[in-house]
Amino acid sequence: LKEVNAALEKEIEERRISEEKVKLLNHQLLENNKNLKLTIEELDRFAYVASHDLQEPLRKILVFSDKLLTLADESLSEDMRRYMDKIIRSSQRMQKLINDLLIFSRKDSVLPQFEDVDLNVLLAEVISDMEVEIEKQDAIIRYEELPTVWGNQSQMRQLFQNLVSNGIKFHRDGVKPVVSIYCDQARASLLDSPVTRSCIVIEDNGIGFDEKYAEEIFVVFKRLHSYHEYEGSGVGLSICKKIVDAHNGQISAVSKPEEGARFYLELPLRQQGIPAGKPKSKGIRL
Repeated sequence: LKEVNAALEKEIEERRISEEKVKLLNHQLLENNKNLKLTIEELDRFAYVASHDLQEPLRKILVFSDKLLTLADESLSEDMRRYMDKIIRSSQRMQKLINDLLIFSRKDSVLPQFEDVDLNVLLAEVISDMEVEIEKQDAIIRYEELPTVWGNQSQMRQLFQNLVSNGIKFHRDGVKPVVSIYCDQARASLLDSPVTRSCIVIEDNGIGFDEKYAEEIFVVFKRLHSYHEYEGSGVGLSICKKIVDAHNGQISAVSKPEEGARFYLELPLRQQGIPAGKPKSKGIRL
């Protein structure tokens, strides 16, 4: 009996020690999460302030470079003109990068307004806004009947504009860009979620990419090509992911080199019993 009691006491003590360790680890985990959240918020604030402060000197570089080019038009040699053009183009690239960084880092404690968003109407507006870019690349944009989703109007517009623009930009030489937007009902029916979702596909016939980069392309500043090949800041798809995350959705991509790419958007449909207004989770403000 004494041996049994001793064994029980030992087991109880070991269990108590294990529980203390678990409590300590949980406490450390909560502290680490708290510190990580504070660090991310600080980085976002830094990115916003730094980007904002860079705007003014950059504007002056662009303005005075343009003035120099205009005033000294006839006296400039070919080399000087080429150097000035490089300064202006590089400054414009930096301005685009700063603007994209501002969009990516701009968050607000006030939640964005959520409502029913008719994607057919929204996409028609996006295509109208992109008319110059579409005509310049002689691109074809096709879309089928799309659902009404539960989201923020301006963020949805930014999301589809970025993805359509992406499909046009990364086209193959000598091949007319074709971007197709449609709803994949078969894939949507397989989504395991308490919230009814719809799966929207944005498909292009462009250069594609190696699927080993399927997750990396959504990382901010990640580029698979140099800006000499394709213009851009490397922020566009990161903004898309941030928007989709704010809508409690998912975004993924499949592709093969020279065979185009497909982006899948899993977005919530109107949730029954939830009034128009603010979402349950924290969103971003664009």
